[in-house]
Amino acid sequence: MKYKRQKKLKSILRAYKHLGYETPFKLVLDGTFTMAALQNKVNLSVQIASYFGVPECSPDALQLCTTKCVLKELEKLGSYFYGALHILKQFTVVQCAHPRKKLKPAVVCLSRMTEGGEKYIFASQDKTLQEVVEKKQMPLLYLHSATLVLKKPTFVDSQREMHKVDLDSEELKSLQSLKSKEGLPDGQPLNPLFEKRREKLLKKLERKKKEKLLAKKKQKLSVNNEIKSKAEDEQPKSRSRKRKSRHLVKKLTASKSTSNFQTET
Repeated sequence: MKYKRQKKLKSILRAYKHLGYETPFKLVLDGTFTMAALQNKVNLSVQIASYFGVPECSPDALQLCTTKCVLKELEKLGSYFYGALHILKQFTVVQCAHPRKKLKPAVVCLSRMTEGGEKYIFASQDKTLQEVVEKKQMPLLYLHSATLVLKKPTFVDSQREMHKVDLDSEELKSLQSLKSKEGLPDGQPLNPLFEKRREKLLKKLERKKKEKLLAKKKQKLSVNNEIKSKAEDEQPKSRSRKRKSRHLVKKLTASKSTSNFQTET
């Protein structure tokens, strides 16, 4: 996994840690998620473990789970979903939030599980279930083609926005007073020298980029020219020589034959 994705995942898990999500993580999978994994050739037990940075098949760090309702729904849907059913049967079956005797659709069953006190991570491609999980501020894992993605929590963005608003309301007066002391208008920045240096640095970076591109182009041209020259040198020049020599041999043979004829006469 790339460094940026790993960093993003760590920040998301850190945010959920404040809500009580700790190892071992309990990840509940449904039929839509497993079906998408099958279609995109994703090995769930291996890739989920590597995504969360956990050793493979370690119940102390990560537990892959499902419910009885999910399994029964896949059985009823028929042979097309047999592969997804076979994969889900490998994982541990968790108790449903509703009574055991009454089997319900997978979406209803898993949405009821969000109401309980257990800290589950839900893995689903179903939009209705995804909306329910987001409203309950619970972690949601989904597949974007063949890549696993843990959705960013909405409460983090709302907290940041609130913090920004508080800062603006508190510090506006102090900023305005600083500007008035330094004799700067409202539109002008507090540090004009910093901006000038920044502009110079940006220009230097642009120049360096252009120089690198030109150098690369020159290298390519020189390589192409060398290849062409080698190809021209390797071309067989002996043919032209052979042709010339053959032509001379014919002339010599003709002159010899004439000389012999003259001597005989």
